[in-house]
Amino acid sequence: MKLKGTLTEKAYREELKTSKFHLFNDISRRRFLNIIRETFPAMKTAHVLSWTPDQGEDIISFLVDTHSVIKIELDRYDNL
Repeated sequence: MKLKGTLTEKAYREELKTSKFHLFNDISRRRFLNIIRETFPAMKTAHVLSWTPDQGEDIISFLVDTHSVIKIELDRYDNL
């Protein structure tokens, strides 16, 4: 699939930039960022690929440093 310069590519790019900004700057995302940093100590960047809110937990997939995709499931009510 060729996306070079298309509106779709621009939309995806903007979504990824926004997700990265919120991951690194939003205090409510700090739990996820800490887990990623523990798993990938040399991490330079991470982007949210998908976010699935469930009844009691959040399931989020991340792209870490353009080479690793990870999935994190965290209980929404356990803020430890």
